[in-house]
Parts: sequence; C-alpha cells; structure tokens
Amino acid sequence: MSTRTQIADAITTRLKAQVASVSSRVFRWRKAALSESELPALIWRDGKGDISEDTIGMWRHDLGVTLCYAASGSTTASAATTALNEMAAAIMTDYTLGGLAESIEFVNSDLMVGQEGEILGAAQIEIIITYNSPRGTI
Repeated sequence: MSTRTQIADAITTRLKAQVASVSSRVFRWRKAALSESELPALIWRDGKGDISEDTIGMWRHDLGVTLCYAASGSTTASAATTALNEMAAAIMTDYTLGGLAESIEFVNSDLMVGQEGEILGAAQIEIIITYNSPRGTI
C-alpha cells in the first residue's frame, strides 16, 4: 500500500474518531451532493502533490489536503466553529500521522454561514502534509 494511501486511511480514521458531530459521515472525494439528512458531514480531498528529490533514491512530497465540514440548522454557526476546532485537533493529535508524515502545516481556515430557507454552514481547513517515499512511488 502506498504511503499516500496509508495517509488517506489515517486521516479518515482520525476524523471519524475525533470530530464528534459527524460520526461515520466522513467522506474522501465524495461525488454526490449531500442531502439534508446526511448533515452534518465532513468531506475531505487530497489534491496536488508537489514532488522533489530530497536525497538520492527518495522523493519528498508536499500534499495539499482540504477538509470541509457542512451542517444545517439553528445552531450551525456554533457547530461549524466546534467542528473547525475538532478538525484541527484531530490532525494535530500526531502531526506525523503515526510516523507516515514528516510534518503537517496549516495553510488557512474559514467559516461560512448563509441562509436560503434553512441555515447552512461550513468550516474548511487547508493543510499541507510533507512525507517521503522511495523514488518512483507515491
């Protein structure tokens, strides 16, 4: 199993365990729109991964990851704030993800609340995970 796949599994496991309001509703790269009955939920995406040769025979990866929390209801603003803090704590519990990563850098975070009939809210964190792998592997 590739290091990137192991990192993905570690992120999903950690978010399910530590973001209390979403329980098992943590999705990696979900394609279908969330229904109101599925909220609150957390969708995360691993995106662009910059690769450089760190030492002979090893690649250094800087992997961009976005964590997005979505909720609805009258307590959406406070729920999104709580989720933002829980997501950050889940990731930083062990910034090496059990020795898979060298480091995790927080890039930014955002809270959004709006209303179109139902109050909808979201919290988002962008991070960069730095890890190494043998040359030619992801």
